[in-house]
Amino acid sequence: MESHEGTTPGERRPDARLRALHGALDEEQGGVHARNAEALAQRSSEGTTRTCLNHMHRELILSMTRQAMRLSDASDVFRHLRARTLVLVTDPGPDVYDVIALLMAASLHLQGRVVLAAVICNGGGVDPKTGTPLAVRRAALARVLLDYFNLYDVPVGVGSPTMVEARDFVSPLAYQFDFPGFDSVAAEAHLFADGQTLLVDTLRRVEGRSVTFVIASALSDLALLVRSYPDLVRDKTECVSIMGGVACNDQGMVAAQDKAPYLQPDRAGNNQQDQDAASAVYTWCVEQRVPLRVVSRLAVPSIPLRVVRTLATNHPHDPVIRYLGASSELGLVDLWKKVCQGRIPRGKRWFFSTFCGISSAEFDEIQGEQLGENFPIGNLLDGTSKAYDVVALLLALHDPGDTGQGLFPFDQAHLRLNGADHYFFVQPQHIVPAPKVLDHLSLLYQFVIGLGKWSFRARVQQAGRMVRGVAGGMRHQVSQGHSGKNKK
Repeated sequence: MESHEGTTPGERRPDARLRALHGALDEEQGGVHARNAEALAQRSSEGTTRTCLNHMHRELILSMTRQAMRLSDASDVFRHLRARTLVLVTDPGPDVYDVIALLMAASLHLQGRVVLAAVICNGGGVDPKTGTPLAVRRAALARVLLDYFNLYDVPVGVGSPTMVEARDFVSPLAYQFDFPGFDSVAAEAHLFADGQTLLVDTLRRVEGRSVTFVIASALSDLALLVRSYPDLVRDKTECVSIMGGVACNDQGMVAAQDKAPYLQPDRAGNNQQDQDAASAVYTWCVEQRVPLRVVSRLAVPSIPLRVVRTLATNHPHDPVIRYLGASSELGLVDLWKKVCQGRIPRGKRWFFSTFCGISSAEFDEIQGEQLGENFPIGNLLDGTSKAYDVVALLLALHDPGDTGQGLFPFDQAHLRLNGADHYFFVQPQHIVPAPKVLDHLSLLYQFVIGLGKWSFRARVQQAGRMVRGVAGGMRHQVSQGHSGKNKK
């Protein structure tokens, strides 16, 4: 592992990428976010800068990747985006779409379309055996994924472990962190920045009303931030996009009040991880007239599982695509075990219908209720899953006035509350069209695959994977008594 003296904890040794990003934004968009990019670059300019040769190498890779995408059939669904400065709060590992949302934000940053100012990883509680917050390992996963893209200039912070009792702690499974280089990065976890310290430093460097928070996990870190630095957060925040939800009345309308607490968080998973924090954030945003954009599970479309699985089959040596394929499958295998153990309220029929695409009649025909946790459920995974965190990111990237985006019915979700405009996508009629989400995902996957073809680091990882595969096959032949020669 290379040394990174002189850098802020949570960052890698800097390079000129953010200055180049400043130039790209200044040419295309100008203004606030270009200046943010330059200001944020100063976080790492105090250390040893990377060589110009390394910077040119990354720019060459990016140029080749863009050229390959232009020659493909994919249309640039991100072409209409305006520049933004993003802070992503997430919990990568258990859900593949947390990682996909991180990859989307990273790819847009790399292309100069947004400024990814910071990534905060939280949740999971504290391991009662080691006393280590699971958020530390999640931060290490985010760090190694950003390193894959050569995005050493994007800092990662360790956020709150959230309100998880020790008795409720669930040890993460190996697949969640099975990415090349993870162990080396995790060994440096003590260098990661504290989430609150990183957030405060980031906000102090950027211009007013310019930061968009994307909350794809518990709201604990943002709640703590607004309690400790309310004026700073209010003055620097453009809007807050949350994968969560608020309570509605019998008519399906948001149950808003004209005084605090204004809104009641619903039972969405991110809200339930820290209900007090969720209530505090919703209330504070309305009080301070910071625009909210909230999307609930009811407005998130189902995406076919075969999309990622097919990519993983067609690109077995691409480390990112391989990780996404394995995580998608093994995560659902683990969920199946929990269903069988009675740890998930919904039963086996729901699992087969959602994730296997098997009807109720077919479920009865195969006697699904009799199947146990050791049943090879992975062979039947041909249903759908919901891209929750990707949609929360897309919601942050699009504007109500952008009539060409075709994703979000802003006019239907609008609510003016305490003198500010907020948007709540919390009903089935607000659902985002699945084909539109797939278009954005397809472009992301093509970018990742294209990057892997031209990136030296990716080529080394792919070659290593191939060598290990061949070596494993040879060991298997030897163990079976085969010499590799034709038998007579």
